[in-house]
Amino acid sequence: MRAYRTHRTRGTPGEWPNSHSQPTGAGPYRHVLLSPRLHFQPRPLSPMTAPSARPAWHAPALGAFVATVLGREADIGGRFTAALRAGAPIAELTEVALMAHLFCGFPRAIQGLRALDGALGCSDLPTPHTPNTGAPNRGAISPANPIAGKPGIDAAEGASARTTVGPADTAQDCPTADSGGPAGAPVTRRMADRANGERLFRQIYGETADAVLHRLAKPAPTFVDAVLEDAYGRILSRPGMAPADREWFAIAALAALDCPPQLKSHLLGAVRLGVPLADLAALPDLLRSELTSSALAALTTLLSELRGPQ
Repeated sequence: MRAYRTHRTRGTPGEWPNSHSQPTGAGPYRHVLLSPRLHFQPRPLSPMTAPSARPAWHAPALGAFVATVLGREADIGGRFTAALRAGAPIAELTEVALMAHLFCGFPRAIQGLRALDGALGCSDLPTPHTPNTGAPNRGAISPANPIAGKPGIDAAEGASARTTVGPADTAQDCPTADSGGPAGAPVTRRMADRANGERLFRQIYGETADAVLHRLAKPAPTFVDAVLEDAYGRILSRPGMAPADREWFAIAALAALDCPPQLKSHLLGAVRLGVPLADLAALPDLLRSELTSSALAALTTLLSELRGPQ
């Protein structure tokens, strides 16, 4: 993405991805020399005053997602119920709940999934239908098989969507993925997850991707594998929700957790994925009651920088 220019700043320059890294050897990120941190001063891309055109259910779903990430268990169920009443597709709402563990860990994500399961059992909600077949499809999330039993996905779809890696993983063919391996070599599920995850990672980070991967690998080289294969491959590349929508929810989680460096990176990533600036500008008002004053100020400041001078 070349819509941004760089300049040096005094004080604490922040953590914008560094687009001036210089690869010095083979490999995508192993031998990358990082120049001094630079702060991105974005050019104005478009006005942020237009109203957001997001579906009505996104606002309460965002509230449920942030409540899950922050561990506010008492608030999650009511917000999922509000999202369902606003017309949320069950499959997409389940994707929102599933991706929470990337930000808050499994214990809180389980709280969110249980709250969603309870919301789906509300007697005053209409019976949901799958968008493709129109068949009734309200089913509890199964502890034994959370993918196959999750609302909005039937057993057959769940079996093909399962992402747990087991002993058979090395023999499971996924012919649709581009693994980049030797010609004729079988493409395994793990290879497919890695390829899909790296593809999405590079879409989000653009020309800064190699530098970011280098920074992630420096303290713990195997951490990059977890990021690309698990987080970006198995979760964020799942087909049940558009990447741009996932990024919008991710930004809310990073703002709620008060993580400005990652928040900066993902705001740029959202623009790269095509999230309208008006949708980003709506986040402070949507999250005002959820964020601490410092987190809200950080989000507002970063959005102002992203917008640039008007």
